[in-house]
Amino acid sequence: MVDTNPKDWNGPSTQQIRTFIRDNVRPGSIVIQHDTVANTVAAMPGIVDDLHAMGYTLVTVPQLIPGLDPGDLVYNRTTVHGPGTAVSMLDPVELDDGRVLPPLVDEYGVPGLAPTLTREEVLGLDP
Repeated sequence: MVDTNPKDWNGPSTQQIRTFIRDNVRPGSIVIQHDTVANTVAAMPGIVDDLHAMGYTLVTVPQLIPGLDPGDLVYNRTTVHGPGTAVSMLDPVELDDGRVLPPLVDEYGVPGLAPTLTREEVLGLDP
């Protein structure tokens, strides 16, 4: 599940990214990382070492969840929305284990990625 999100775009250090992932990953987790963030790139060798030391095998999302199609929105192994499915970014998603993921927010408006749009503009809300 996309439950291991260190929010690397928000400026954590290399060590903070590595520690967050090590402390929050669990079997079946999908770890979201951005190769456009220098601290993430720098943290990756240590993250891979940590995960291997913890007994994890790293796979791609399509290996973890066979049968995905381009454009599918994956929340976890059993919550996958196809590209034609209406999903509001404002809707939280309840997972099978009862946890609730917050509303999906795209990276538009994140400083350094797409700073011309605010979160409110992306979501269609009046600022």
